[in-house]
Amino acid sequence: MERATNRLLDVFDYKPLPTRQRPLLKGEWPAVLEDREMRADELEDRRMRFFRFANDLLHAQYDTLPASAKTHELSLAVDATFLAAPSRGMSKERRENRRDDETIPLDPDAGWYIRTYDQRDSWDGEETHAKKVGYGYEAELAVLVSNDPKYRESVPHIIVGFNFHTPTSDSNYRARDIFDDILACGHGFGYIIGDQAYLPNANPQVLQAPLREAGAMLSMRYPLPTARASKGEGTTQAQAHGAFMLEGRWMCPATPMSHRQIMVTYNKKVQEDKRNKKLTKAIRAERELSHRQWRYAALQERTKWELYQKDKKANGNLVMPCPGSGEGRSLECPLRPNEPAPRNGAQPLPVENVPKAPGHICTNDSSVTFDAELGAKYRQHHHYGTAEWDDAHTYGRQTIESFNKLLKRSDNSLHDSTNRRLRGEPNQAFLALLGVIAKNGLIIANWLEEEYNESRPAPEPNRRQKRTNRHVSAPRRTKNARKGRGMPAARRARYGLVKM
Repeated sequence: MERATNRLLDVFDYKPLPTRQRPLLKGEWPAVLEDREMRADELEDRRMRFFRFANDLLHAQYDTLPASAKTHELSLAVDATFLAAPSRGMSKERRENRRDDETIPLDPDAGWYIRTYDQRDSWDGEETHAKKVGYGYEAELAVLVSNDPKYRESVPHIIVGFNFHTPTSDSNYRARDIFDDILACGHGFGYIIGDQAYLPNANPQVLQAPLREAGAMLSMRYPLPTARASKGEGTTQAQAHGAFMLEGRWMCPATPMSHRQIMVTYNKKVQEDKRNKKLTKAIRAERELSHRQWRYAALQERTKWELYQKDKKANGNLVMPCPGSGEGRSLECPLRPNEPAPRNGAQPLPVENVPKAPGHICTNDSSVTFDAELGAKYRQHHHYGTAEWDDAHTYGRQTIESFNKLLKRSDNSLHDSTNRRLRGEPNQAFLALLGVIAKNGLIIANWLEEEYNESRPAPEPNRRQKRTNRHVSAPRRTKNARKGRGMPAARRARYGLVKM
């Protein structure tokens, strides 16, 4: 069995070691790195051979789904999950101070996983400073989600894209490999959902721009505005022609401050209620729903100050007019006194704080072209913070996080690194892939038994930002299904079912 396994693994051993039977000496390590450098092209071919092997298996699993559950355009949530190495790590300083005749870690290709970041206590709560440390690898995963967040049972939430790397290295490029591979298989993209490490923090030329060119509808969360995140909620993310980008949207320069700070004000209200010890849990929850309804209404009103997209050029540049121009205008601006009467008797909002030094968007007679690269990191499909955004983004993030936890549960062999005794990154990647495939198979079997409904095919994505068609979720068909606790409070607020 060991020899058969080694024959298989040697085919895609892209980080070879002179021996895997003992720890290497520090004096041996430079020769290993030099050999890898000389064989760089060959080893990259091996890495891509493993990548092809892994993702062909995942595509084969997807192809086993019933035809009614498969769509041309796939919606995906991407994330990386940490897997500890089956050996102890060593600090950089300690490793450098070792003598040439002393050993280095058993798994020398593993890396330190150090994450220091702001983490929200809840989806709408206050951010706290968090830190995680470990020694091992990261598996890059893309999980399949429904093209319609209201019809989640239409697809099984399985992994359809896999990659592997050391922590903090090339995460965005490894995600790009996954997306390119899915396109090469003939699929298109619906929603692409990621945490802040991918969207918006990736280099836009690596992720955002190529995904948009492929038709993906990006969904991302912006951080709370802090010294570490200067382009978060309520801040100016880009500027051009006198307009500014706010939470992924180009806005009129006269947009009132109250509209700019909607998300900031909402988070402040929620936090004030959390700190108010006089409020019971039930009252606090009811007030949060009220705050959320206020947020949805305020964001809807803010769209009147938004520059709308009139055209999109072949190079991705956006053509947008001033919201105070034309018959369909939503603003009445003193800088545009000769505009025609509004269509259908609409009542535009008066612009009070006219910019003292108006830009091209205010003075041009027609539309203005915005370079596609301006604000490319932050543009997304839905209006940020709206009910539609909540549905798509929260669903995608919860799904990938749930799979990560399932993959490393105590009843799964990947949970304990001592069950993954093969040394080296390629071998660890192989074992992680086996765990993913096994979990996929279990998810598909449970989905077919409990949730699949042949009469309700999986929907293609609806690219309109305000959807009118709503699917009714297929009921679970298990006899012993746990009784649910009713509709979540946040969703009741979105549907206007909260007593005010």
